[in-house]
Amino acid sequence: VCAYHVIKGVVNADQLASAALTTLEGSTITYRRMFRKDFLDNAFCGQPSSPPRTSYCANVKADNGLIHGLNEVIYPGWSESSGGYGSEGDAATRA
Repeated sequence: VCAYHVIKGVVNADQLASAALTTLEGSTITYRRMFRKDFLDNAFCGQPSSPPRTSYCANVKADNGLIHGLNEVIYPGWSESSGGYGSEGDAATRA
């Protein structure tokens, strides 16, 4: 699971939509823009919020790249059809 959270190279939050999001584990992370938020698989990324909500920072510089905060753990094999927040089966996305 840890290797699924690492992408080779430096990908700025502004580049997530156009970058190849292939992980060190070998899978591909799915990027989506929904509800004015950037999603990586089932988690949203780099979301600033006002208290009492929690903020998730993006583009945090580290010695070996950038860190993007996510609101939950992402895992290999996730797809929109598998369910979860923001998927086609989620109540929030049904009309």
